[in-house]
Amino acid sequence: MMDKFEAYRVIGLPEGAPRNEIEARYTRLVKKAHAENDTEAMNRISQAYDVLVDRVVLPEPENPAMQRVVFGKTLKTWAHLWEYNRIRILVTAVIAALVISLIVTIATNRDPDFKLGIIGDHYLVDQEAAAAYFYRLFPDLEAPAVETAYISRDGTGGYDAAGVQKALIMLSYGEEDLLVVDRRTFDQYKDTGVFVPLDDTFGRLASTLPASRLEALVPIRHALSEEGGGDGTERIYGIDATKTRVMLGLGLVMEPSILCVSIKSRDLPRSHDALVRLLEDADYLLDQIPTLFPSPTPDPAASPTPAASPIP
Repeated sequence: MMDKFEAYRVIGLPEGAPRNEIEARYTRLVKKAHAENDTEAMNRISQAYDVLVDRVVLPEPENPAMQRVVFGKTLKTWAHLWEYNRIRILVTAVIAALVISLIVTIATNRDPDFKLGIIGDHYLVDQEAAAAYFYRLFPDLEAPAVETAYISRDGTGGYDAAGVQKALIMLSYGEEDLLVVDRRTFDQYKDTGVFVPLDDTFGRLASTLPASRLEALVPIRHALSEEGGGDGTERIYGIDATKTRVMLGLGLVMEPSILCVSIKSRDLPRSHDALVRLLEDADYLLDQIPTLFPSPTPDPAASPTPAASPIP
């Protein structure tokens, strides 16, 4: 490609000559070349004229740095590849990032090694904080978790259908260890064998808790039939801890707060220990209430327990 310096030389004018001089000079040179039948000269003159009147856009000077080879190609080649394939490259990069993120999530995700299940009409301040509390009871835990299923007291709430279904899955197929349920949920499932007897556990509490705190616990007894996996003997299957207010220390408002151990627990001895240690840790939990619930502090035992009714 002819540059402007060479174009001025072909036309025979100094650099910066005005356009009218360029056009006059071009006309004379073309006539002369035509008379001499010099095709090559005419082509060069026409090319020079096009350059000088900006009919031809000259390429930018080559940057020597763009000739540097990186990964087998020059930087100029990489620049061209980016220019014509950037959308495809960006889409590929996004897909690759998503795949890598999914792989990392799968690789680092750990199944809970302790689960607290909360079922019923409740309010929980911070689910992750409630789960983290169990590190205090069992420092060897790696991934404690809290799972909830909300069901309104009268069973007519807008989210109750989903809550009932989730509760059924948690109690029948889940791997919850310790459970906190309301009375309606307890009565609904007490004949299905999903709760483990707590007679020995309550006996441990009777031997370790001060009398005033033991009196605040209400053991809930039930005679499980053979159809539910029992033998008809009355046993303790739940402990109503509402009056102790310890559940408020977990950020949980539920009335009543009935503690149970799930038959699906992967570690029944630890689940029983968790129930005992939780109630023994009342001083610590009660100290957390002002932080979790600035005044006025909710009183889960202020209203009467709703009567049990079948879930629709």
